[in-house]
Amino acid sequence: MANDLDFLGAQAAEGSKPVGDTTDSPCVGEPFRIPHATQAPHATHAGQHRQHAGERGDPISPAAPSPLTAEQFGQIARAQEQRKKINRAQKVANFNAWSFSVFAGFSLLFGLLSPGSLIAGAALAGLAYNEFRGRRQLMQLDRRGPRTLGNNQIVCCVLLTLYCGYQMYRAYTGPGIDDPAIQQSAELSAMLEPMQDLIKTVTIGAYAVILVVGLAVQGATAWYYFSRKRWLDDYLRQTPGWVIELDRVQAASAA
Repeated sequence: MANDLDFLGAQAAEGSKPVGDTTDSPCVGEPFRIPHATQAPHATHAGQHRQHAGERGDPISPAAPSPLTAEQFGQIARAQEQRKKINRAQKVANFNAWSFSVFAGFSLLFGLLSPGSLIAGAALAGLAYNEFRGRRQLMQLDRRGPRTLGNNQIVCCVLLTLYCGYQMYRAYTGPGIDDPAIQQSAELSAMLEPMQDLIKTVTIGAYAVILVVGLAVQGATAWYYFSRKRWLDDYLRQTPGWVIELDRVQAASAA
């Protein structure tokens, strides 16, 4: 009977508590946490990661070491220094290739009216193609590159000689006062008679200057290309194989 009374008394005491009373709750005494108003809202990702790793007790891994040694970095630096002369030749070849392309485009455009311009445009287009091909060979450190570029300049000299020689021949043997078309007009014949020799002289002299300057420039360029072979051979002989392969991969991705 006493136990029953104790039980009923305990139930009555529980029933007398107001609703929402959490005096006996296991959470009583723990304050309700409100985020601090001055907390930085934009913490960096790296800082959060380190903070969380530190709270969990996880070790923070250090930065990964470089896969290359100091000696290998030195080999790359020396290879870059040796490649400077080869890189200059690549730039020269790139300039020449685009120059040939531009002149070929204009010649082909005028070739719609003149068969001679059409032939000249086709020849210049071939020179541009070979110049681009030689440049790619140099980028790939191919020993054929200097020879391809040098031979292309020699072909350019031959074509320039043929073109200027043909134009000078036309000027020398062109229509004069004895030409039937001019003889039909007495006024035109009389006007051109004192100027005929001067026109021929100026025309022949102009093409002669173009020929001499062109042969000098193209010949010097051919010599320059041929001389790069020695630098390319030295580079391939003195540079470690893994550096050469790295250069070739980079050149292939840039092409």
